[in-house]
This record gives sequence, structure tokens and C-alpha cells, in this order.
Amino acid sequence: YFEDRSRNEYLLFGGWYGVLLLLLLGSMLMAVVMHQRSAAYYAAFIASTALMWALLNGLGYQYLWPDNVYLQNQGMHLSYLLFAFCAFQFSRHFLRLSGTLPQLDRVMWAMQLFMVATAVLRLLGNHQLVLILSYLALSSTMLLPVVGLLAWRRGVGHARWFCIAWLIYSMTLTLAVLNAATSFPDWSMDRILALVQAGTIVEVVLLMLAIGERVLQIEHERREALDLAHRDPLMGLGNRRRLVDAYQRLGRRFEQSGMPVFLGLIDLDEFKVVNDRYG
Repeated sequence: YFEDRSRNEYLLFGGWYGVLLLLLLGSMLMAVVMHQRSAAYYAAFIASTALMWALLNGLGYQYLWPDNVYLQNQGMHLSYLLFAFCAFQFSRHFLRLSGTLPQLDRVMWAMQLFMVATAVLRLLGNHQLVLILSYLALSSTMLLPVVGLLAWRRGVGHARWFCIAWLIYSMTLTLAVLNAATSFPDWSMDRILALVQAGTIVEVVLLMLAIGERVLQIEHERREALDLAHRDPLMGLGNRRRLVDAYQRLGRRFEQSGMPVFLGLIDLDEFKVVNDRYG
């Protein structure tokens, strides 16, 4: 029974960390190829998530830093702070808070500085105070659904997936905090952690969808800007850039297929008067 239980548990862990690894590689590729800073911050967020859960599950101590008791014990609070810091950094950039909600952006930046200062205190040897502060930092991520909602109301369309993702995670995290503080619901810690991990995997997948939607939006805006740059604002017709592009395209078609290309020129008498008046 123990071997079967252990095998099934490791199978679930393998699937869970495997999904995180795929999302991490995908986000890193997107950050490099498409020069998306949001994807880079998302990759840092996934890495901090995996590190935090490796500490909680004991897999880090078992496989990554075996026999390093100090890192296992001291790294727990630091992993909470790193997770919250990366979550805030990704959220601030992804939701474009500096432009949409500048005051809230400054508040979140101040909270990040607070997390860094708390980490420094932990490295200096303070334990009891940092324990409380690290839990507060972790709990502060439950406010991110509200931040996403405010950004969505300010016109950030891709914030909807962000809201849903963090709402699911916040619900599972709230349940875990209630269980730790009041023993409600009457579940085992393994069951609570499994629920939070399930919420985490749903969250990171939805955040990846949000990034994909943002990339598509950027591409749509780029195409619109390119179209406007090749169009005369007065008449709505193609300008000289579009004429040159079309002529070159037809020239290449002639070279490939032999289909002849004709260019017609029309001279309008007294058109200079119209051009001088209307630009």
C-alpha cells in the first residue's frame, strides 16, 4: 500500500512540475524571440513558484540540495518573499500599472522594497519577525484579483484572464490559511496542499493565456500602426510607401510567373490648387 501510494504521489508531482517546466520554457522562448518583458517576468514567477513548492513538498531537500538542512529550514521564508516579489513585478508590468493606475503601481513597488528588506533581515539572522512578515507577503498576493479588476475597468482588456487566475489561487490559499489557523475545514495538511497546488497549476495556465492574448493584441496594434503609416489620412488611399511596396511585389510576381505588369499614370489639370488647399 505504501509503495502504491508513494508511486502515485510521485506521478502527480512529476506531472505538476512537468507542466511548470513546459510553461517556464515557453515563456522564456517568448521573452527571447518576441522581446516580451512580461513573459520574462512570468518565467521568473514560475521559477519562484516551483522553488517554493519544492521546499514545501520536501523534493528540493530530497533531490536538489540533499543534506543541506540550513537551506531547507532558512529558505522557506525567503521562498515566500521571492514568490510574492515576482508576482508583484509580473503584475505591475503585465497590467501596465504605471500608466493605468500610477498610485497603485507606487504602492506595489513600495511593498516589493518591503519584501527585499524582510529578506535582508532573514539573512542577518532574524527569525520570528521575518516569519510573520513572510506570511504577510505571501498573503498580500490575494489582493491581486482586485488589482486586475481595477486595471480591467481602466481598459486593460487582457486583465480578465489575470483576474480569474489570481481569484482561483486566492480562494485555495485562503482555504489553506483558514485550515492552518482554525482547523477549518477538517482536512489533512496533505489534502490542503494538494488543493493549493491544483489551484496554482490552473492559475499559471490562465496567466499564460493572458500573456498570449496580450501578444496577439500587440501584434494587432502593430498591424494597425503599419496600415496607418501606409495610408493617406485625407483620402484613405495608399500613400507612396504602399505604391512602392505594391510595385515591387508585382515585379517579383513577373519574374516568377512572367505575368506582365502595367503602371498607369493619370495627370489631372489644375490639381495643384486642390493639393495646396487640402494638403
